[in-house]
Amino acid sequence: MNELILGGHSFGGNTALYTATRLSTLKAVWCFDPWMFAFHEEFSKGTLQVNVPTIIITSETFSPSVLRYGKYDNWQCCKDILHHSKSDKNENILIKETGHLHQCDYIVLNTIDMFIL
Repeated sequence: MNELILGGHSFGGNTALYTATRLSTLKAVWCFDPWMFAFHEEFSKGTLQVNVPTIIITSETFSPSVLRYGKYDNWQCCKDILHHSKSDKNENILIKETGHLHQCDYIVLNTIDMFIL
């Protein structure tokens, strides 16, 4: 189980990050546009801390659009997660000129590329 890398998109990204606070046997966690609505306060304050290397990839238009669902800054929450992380191997990447559903396209294209190679 120590080779397991957990990932998710949108609310699945939130779930992957939350799970990474509970499982010490994970190798790493990645997420595309995590929608941090469910645990934004806990992650921002550092009461939930990710224990493994983490990569968060966010589209440029997603976090600003989330503001209409709640009064929290999704992008800042993503930065706070890595700030409070117990791992020093973390990345927070913003992809310009992309939207929330572009992340799903990347997963499909990446899988095709890996199959071809």
